[in-house]
Amino acid sequence: MSRYIPANIKKQLLQETQFRCASCLQSIEFLTDNSFYSFDEKAHIESYSETKDNSYENLITLCPTCHTKYDKHPDKEASQTKLKSLKKHWIVASGNYSKLEIDCLMSIYKDDNFTWVKLEKFTNASNGKTLEARSFSVPQRQSYLFRNLIKNELVTVIKQKGAFGDGNLTLGPSLPAEDTLVFILSEKGKIFCSKF
Repeated sequence: MSRYIPANIKKQLLQETQFRCASCLQSIEFLTDNSFYSFDEKAHIESYSETKDNSYENLITLCPTCHTKYDKHPDKEASQTKLKSLKKHWIVASGNYSKLEIDCLMSIYKDDNFTWVKLEKFTNASNGKTLEARSFSVPQRQSYLFRNLIKNELVTVIKQKGAFGDGNLTLGPSLPAEDTLVFILSEKGKIFCSKF
């Protein structure tokens, strides 16, 4: 497997940190002869030699000084923990995911004891198999809050008819029972969360 990082991932990483080092915030681009150049380095959060992982989730943009600092740090685990924390910060700061999306995703993944996260059983309509998974639910009208998780297929969404409300609310005209969306972690979501 090659250390080659596709151009679209390099671009996404630079945009994520707004063309700055994710650690020291130094600008990593400069103008020479009316052309922009960048001296950034794509650092692997989990060592490439151990994982062979060039995914967006395992890479972060650093300046050469910070890249060396993290690579040469005597406590590799502390260095990796700091890089994971920086990556999580920049994912939220860049607008790829909201803090709410990351918090909900991680609470399902890490088995946190939030009252709105519960263990449920689901039956696959196509093969009849039962799946037990941690999930969280929201009224369908609030699904926009989780649009990035849905768009990037980090969650599987199951629609339940009329689970929110009972149609007896009387705030002006009678409101019908509202459908609920149940979110469970997809395989892609598990891989994403394992990076943090």
